[in-house]
Amino acid sequence: MIFGRTMSVLVLAVALLVVSCGATERLTLDEYADRAAEIADAYVQETQDVSFQYQREVEQLIGEIAASGSSTVIEEAVVVMRTETASFLALIDDAMARYIEAFGALEPPDEISGAHQAYVDVMASVHDALPAMRDSVANASSLGDIEAALAGSAFADGQPVWTASCLTLEQDVRDLGRGLDLKCERSEVAP
Repeated sequence: MIFGRTMSVLVLAVALLVVSCGATERLTLDEYADRAAEIADAYVQETQDVSFQYQREVEQLIGEIAASGSSTVIEEAVVVMRTETASFLALIDDAMARYIEAFGALEPPDEISGAHQAYVDVMASVHDALPAMRDSVANASSLGDIEAALAGSAFADGQPVWTASCLTLEQDVRDLGRGLDLKCERSEVAP
């Protein structure tokens, strides 16, 4: 009988240890705001760097084509824009995936868990639309097709929803007495 109780207590202790090791502790509001801002800052910096590099690369390549005096300037420009834009979108896709993963791993305080999850869900939904836009760009046969692929995508349509969800999360944190800047509204860089 004692052996049975000892085993039960031991099993219960191990179970509690496993549960406590596997469980993640909710962050305080200050910890959450600090960590969320760090993750957002890193994402914004990375995507801005990628955007600026994309713009410089496209400008340089198109400039070289124009300076060459080639009779196929437009066709060559389409190839450059299609290739560079598809590459750019692949880099953005990767950055977004890492941002969503890092942000989703945060354990927010209960008071903002709904807004946090809504933000993560919106980002994931917008991100899910990125491959289709990238494919449309990669298959474009004209500059107009590239522009239409970018402007008419579910990815582009999701940007205002992403911004609204981001602003809601920021406001929910502010309503609890803590500032949070996730850089929800920033100027368009590219494409």
